Amino acid sequence: MRQKSGKQSPAIIKSRHLQVYDSFEDASAKEAQRTLEQPPIERLRETVGLILRVYGLNRENLKNRPKSNTITFISCP
Repeated sequence: MRQKSGKQSPAIIKSRHLQVYDSFEDASAKEAQRTLEQPPIERLRETVGLILRVYGLNRENLKNRPKSNTITFISCP
């Protein structure tokens, strides 16, 4: 599924309503069930989307960056 730049992937935001659970265990069980029902490709898309959001990137930035054949590891202090 292709998307236009500037729009968030439908895999990341599926609903805009807030769910309230009675306990953390109920919330954890519901999240585990949702993950199990989700196809693997969809989980990968969601993970990639979250990583891009964390680093402030989008798919267009990745396409336009210069290509190199090296891997850079950045260590945290």
